[in-house]
Amino acid sequence: MREESELAASGEKPVRRVLAVIGAGHLAGIEQAIASQTEAPGPMQKDLSALPPGSPWPRRVGFAIFVVIAISIAVLFYRGADTGTEALWTWVLCTGIGAAIGAIAAGGHPLSALAGFVVAPLKPFRPGIPVGAASAGVEVWVHRPRVADFDSLRDDVIHWTGWWKNRISRTLLVFVFTNLGMMFGTWVAGFRIIKSLL
Repeated sequence: MREESELAASGEKPVRRVLAVIGAGHLAGIEQAIASQTEAPGPMQKDLSALPPGSPWPRRVGFAIFVVIAISIAVLFYRGADTGTEALWTWVLCTGIGAAIGAIAAGGHPLSALAGFVVAPLKPFRPGIPVGAASAGVEVWVHRPRVADFDSLRDDVIHWTGWWKNRISRTLLVFVFTNLGMMFGTWVAGFRIIKSLL
């Protein structure tokens, strides 16, 4: 270990003592790693704190689905305004109703379901923002969490009914269920639109 004067000269803060609780099976390996450590802890900590990049495939698949549906709607508009309009309404209603049903199934407020209905058809134009964020945002605005919800959260989520009772966990359910409903609506709309091409 370097002395405090060396640390001060290098601009680093002195290392404080830290208590770590580990299992007995890991003790020998950790002692060996500490004894053989020759690098400064700063770069090692930076490497350990870095998050691995996520897989790009889920976004690519989702984007490809929206592209196929958009091209299908464009082709149907080319064939005739009536078929194109019907396909566009299919997209709006299937995705919107799916998101709204998801919000209602989560116990969300009707305004949260309405937000999901309005935002869901616009998903291709906002690829980075999930539909559930709009419904969950409205849910938090309408049913603000109370201190009691924070206090009882740990106990409430143990029982499945508590997820709907607690305002914090219910907001999470609104977020998840709205997204699931929108995804289901996307598949239904996609199948119906592509079927009308054939």
